[in-house]
Amino acid sequence: MKILTTILFLSLAISGTARSESKTGIIKRYMVIAKVSGMCGLFTQMARFQETTKMEGGDEFITRFLATEATRLGHTSNSFIKACPKVTEDYKVFMEALNESEDKK
Repeated sequence: MKILTTILFLSLAISGTARSESKTGIIKRYMVIAKVSGMCGLFTQMARFQETTKMEGGDEFITRFLATEATRLGHTSNSFIKACPKVTEDYKVFMEALNESEDKK
């Protein structure tokens, strides 16, 4: 129950529109933030790996994979990549608050 309380508190602190969201909507939003921030991390790691290894066909694979996943989510590659810093920051703030909540137990 403390996690749900923390989620609700964070939602009010981070987003002015959270007041009109249901508890379920807030939880769904944070699940999406977690998923997308993970995808952003994956694409970053793939790009770093390709820069290091220079694997033949790797650039094309990453480009096509990113385009396919972004399209599946209703984005272009560029719009997805541009959203990554904000989503990653939202995830970081959320996790810090959850960790603080656990530390207070």
